[in-house]
Amino acid sequence: MSRPLWHSSEEIAIRLADIDVLSVVRDAFVQRHAGMTSLPQESRLYWEAPDGGSARSIAMHGYLGGDKPRVGIKVINSAPRNIARGTPRADGLIALFDPLSARVTDILEAAEISATRTAAVSVLAAQHLAPKDADTLAILGAGALGAKHLRLFSRASMGIKRSYIFDVDTARANSLVRANTRTDIGVKAARTARQAVESADIVIAVTTATKPYIPFSWVKRGSLVVSVSLEDLHDDLFINADAIYVDDLDTVLADKRRRLGVLCREGVIATSPSQRGTPKAAVTGQLDTLFAAAVPGREHDRQIIIVNPFGLAISDVALATAVACHDT
Repeated sequence: MSRPLWHSSEEIAIRLADIDVLSVVRDAFVQRHAGMTSLPQESRLYWEAPDGGSARSIAMHGYLGGDKPRVGIKVINSAPRNIARGTPRADGLIALFDPLSARVTDILEAAEISATRTAAVSVLAAQHLAPKDADTLAILGAGALGAKHLRLFSRASMGIKRSYIFDVDTARANSLVRANTRTDIGVKAARTARQAVESADIVIAVTTATKPYIPFSWVKRGSLVVSVSLEDLHDDLFINADAIYVDDLDTVLADKRRRLGVLCREGVIATSPSQRGTPKAAVTGQLDTLFAAAVPGREHDRQIIIVNPFGLAISDVALATAVACHDT
């Protein structure tokens, strides 16, 4: 029996550059809308690292059916104190399985694929939900995810002319700006998070914040706010939003840390527009419905819309298969 093929981050980055990642990720969501995928609940392990910091490991299975079934698992680990140690906060592996024999066929380093699919979901959400004349992007968090979002937005031809980068580590924000001086988007470091948010039509939060810091009063009318990380948005922003989209409502509701799930369980946010009553806001829908064009998306340019994606393993499996097969 042959051994699984190993794919390094360097090889993956080269192959991803030739893949239409937006189409691959969009198609995974469309398959989900058609009922052709399986996504069991994630398995999570948390522990205290020897230096007193926190660490966790998440295992995510995903299955996509159709003529060419794809199946696999992503294990993604994270230790926030890695940043201070000069190493990536998150890393892991993706294993792809033969749909017939269940044999492991490929093992891929997960970081590049995971960051790419995360940024792809944000860009796809912006294509559907950003105001039509959006030209200013704010990225909060200048780490690997922030860099990947900036790169993918610059490739997406959405009319973005400028981007503000903010990070509590000023040197890291300035480094990301210097690394992107030759893109079609003008990139500047913002002095404060507020300056970045107030200037932007599209706000992307990819931080390790443990306390909310973006209130409703910072966000201008018509903005799209994509909260990839856990704790960036104040409750009043969720409550006063005109629309809220998630990628998987059950996962959001089950997660004890994600603020939107807490607000839904407490009855502050309704879990669907049909249940809207006392709550001022409701979860409008899931991204698979939006990407499959089963709902219209943005209704008018003054809507404040929040996207709070959790991250779905079907996107990782779909991208990993495209990389392993170089099949675009």
